Amino acid sequence: MLPDELVLLNNLHDDFHSHAVSAVDLSKEVLIGRPFGGTAIFYRKCYADKVHVCYTDISRITAITVDSAEGPLLFINVYMPTSYGDDDSFESYLDCLFKLNALIIDISSSHIIIVGDFNCSINSRFLVSSLILLWRII
Repeated sequence: MLPDELVLLNNLHDDFHSHAVSAVDLSKEVLIGRPFGGTAIFYRKCYADKVHVCYTDISRITAITVDSAEGPLLFINVYMPTSYGDDDSFESYLDCLFKLNALIIDISSSHIIIVGDFNCSINSRFLVSSLILLWRII
């Protein structure tokens, strides 16, 4: 979706709001192909006063915190880069992991829930990198 179309997500269901990030770069004169990234998180409107948007500088990560009795809960939705077996895709994956790690460090949270598409399989070197990040979080 284009950045100015993201508001339409709030109209998908009467009981939900959304926080979304587009991967489309409108600074280009011509939009070509499908950009990679773009994520969203939906939450019930009745919890809106407890939800705080976490702004990131990457379209592959969307995050919110939710106030709870145990402290803030951090919810993160990711769409990690795909492995094409080359160094560029591995560097893109690591860059996204580093930004994810920085987000987690910057936001003081009682609990963290990370969901989405990690784009790593058992035989992928991306799996090891993801596990190292998750180990550091635990």
